[in-house]
Amino acid sequence: MKRLHIFGLINTAVCLLLGTSLLQAAVVKEMNLAAMAAAAQRVFSGVCIDRQTLYDPQQQREVVAFTFRVDQVLKGAAQDRLTVKASKMLVDLKQVPTYCVGEEVVLFLSGESRLGFASPVGLGQGRFRVLQGAGGQRAVANERNNRNLFKAMDMPDGLRSALQPGHAAAAPGGPLPYEQFLDLVRALIGQGGRP
Repeated sequence: MKRLHIFGLINTAVCLLLGTSLLQAAVVKEMNLAAMAAAAQRVFSGVCIDRQTLYDPQQQREVVAFTFRVDQVLKGAAQDRLTVKASKMLVDLKQVPTYCVGEEVVLFLSGESRLGFASPVGLGQGRFRVLQGAGGQRAVANERNNRNLFKAMDMPDGLRSALQPGHAAAAPGGPLPYEQFLDLVRALIGQGGRP
């Protein structure tokens, strides 16, 4: 009987590990900035002002609702506040980006799913945290620290001039100056987000 119990525990542990591995094995396509700008339904800069876990009676499950104060709209309908919902299960499993109250971000959001959920394009690739530099200057970086953000992008002179020296298309990554990043995104959206 003891052997059967140990076997059951080992089997359960293996199943849990495999299940977790399978969930984490989801592959997210690498996207450059032009592809994100083209794919996004909304692009805005703002601050997360509320985070709530709610029961959604239509879906019969818990959801996490993040509300943002919208400071600048770069693409999509203008509005002062925007609420983005995510499945609580995916939030708990760390499978979707989340936001802390007070956190400033630039988000490239996909359209809402039929369940009302929205996430950044390319998941963490389309979520840029606004960072405060030592001199008070703001910069942005996504979960990949902007690596490959300009990969395979043809950078016309107008877009290239929006980048600070040292952030050429071949740059390995690192935070980008906030205002220059927004100017670059506006230029990409203005030309239809084409690479």
